[in-house]
Amino acid sequence: TGHFQISESSGRLNFKDESFDVLTCLGVLEHIINPETVVQECCRVLKNGSKAVFVVPNAGSPYFWFGGGTSQIYEKPRSLKEWSRMFQAGGFKIQNVESDPGPTVHAHCSVSKKIKVSVNRIIGQTIRPLAYQLVFVLVKEDAV
Repeated sequence: TGHFQISESSGRLNFKDESFDVLTCLGVLEHIINPETVVQECCRVLKNGSKAVFVVPNAGSPYFWFGGGTSQIYEKPRSLKEWSRMFQAGGFKIQNVESDPGPTVHAHCSVSKKIKVSVNRIIGQTIRPLAYQLVFVLVKEDAV
């Protein structure tokens, strides 16, 4: 168990190299100005051959085409290709990529929001490059 604290200036995780057997990062990278640094740090603290799971928004999703995303202060979705490159450049091997259909529709949502979410879920479940979110299962490659 642990509590991650990232220094705002360096992005460095306060853990020794190869400290963890498993790492999860769910809905975080898109809110960080330099996510490449965080990906590299996640790889550094993960033991060789161990797995990491990242959930990230997909810029290729129709959800982000119609209405500008989730209206959060800072959010930068990237495409399947962009996320893949970032993870590989950070030292990971991509084992699997799954689609996450995205948010559910709630009774209090407007009709236009219900349509947007429903259409996005249908598309995202059938065409991975258009999924709302992507679930990357990664393996830290052994250092050469």
